[in-house]
Amino acid sequence: MTDDRGNYGFRSESVEDPQELRKIADFRRRIRQIPLLLESWQKLSDSERLADSQLALDDEFTAWRHLSSGVNYSLNFASDNLRMLHQIHREDAADPLPFVASYPLARSALEAGALAHWVLAPDDPRERVARHLRNAARELFEETSLRNYAFELADEAPDLIGISRSKLSEQRRQLTAWRKKHSGQIAECASRIGITSPVGGRRVGFADIVGDATEAAGLARWHGVLVWMQISGLTHPSLMRAVSTLAMTEERDNSDGTVNVLMTSTTDTVSSAVIAAVIQFRQALTVLRTRKQTSGDRADYRR
Repeated sequence: MTDDRGNYGFRSESVEDPQELRKIADFRRRIRQIPLLLESWQKLSDSERLADSQLALDDEFTAWRHLSSGVNYSLNFASDNLRMLHQIHREDAADPLPFVASYPLARSALEAGALAHWVLAPDDPRERVARHLRNAARELFEETSLRNYAFELADEAPDLIGISRSKLSEQRRQLTAWRKKHSGQIAECASRIGITSPVGGRRVGFADIVGDATEAAGLARWHGVLVWMQISGLTHPSLMRAVSTLAMTEERDNSDGTVNVLMTSTTDTVSSAVIAAVIQFRQALTVLRTRKQTSGDRADYRR
């Protein structure tokens, strides 16, 4: 919802139901945990790892793109989204609670925190490396698809874009070489631990990542996947998902089979999404601390 100063197609509605007010108070109590988690992440990211730590060895076996680089980026990505969630939901926020803006923030935070946790969670270092490479293969596929689509558009209207056919051909060759280089680097890392390169195999998706990470947190797999699927639909402008999830209050029966309704966000849905994101972020920090402070064994990577 927005306030009366802007409207933006919405209107403000006061929350008066005692049960809903209690839910909001509980949700804000959980939101207050976010700054503490962000401080923990700052301290952990600044801390030095042991020279022979599990994380140091993970990086040794994933050189060209260190496993820790992917984890650190994911946690920074999650922390930025959590920071914004805290800002818009803090108790002294000047504006009303957002209608749907919380969902893309929560989804991004959940995916990023779950990705970091998913990579770090296995005690078997070969599995950590394998997951890191599976994610790299997923990224390589998506980046290649984006660039190939751009080339298709350029082929259709080279004059409009202002690029010659010869230049397009050169850039296509560069893309082929770029993909071959990254594919080879992934394959080389895979060979170090005796596994098949994941490039060209079944691509891991965020339903898999969130589900595995939820299990690693000691929770039911289906719960994490369900929350992720629900907020994914609310992240997109899906009227069907909104009707099935958000709160509806009938305002007028039009006597023609249709009714006018007031659609509002629900505290339960927002709270579930943010809690899931916070859990994954916290778990990722806990496991990262262990990987930085616990000695590893190179022999474990070559079994």
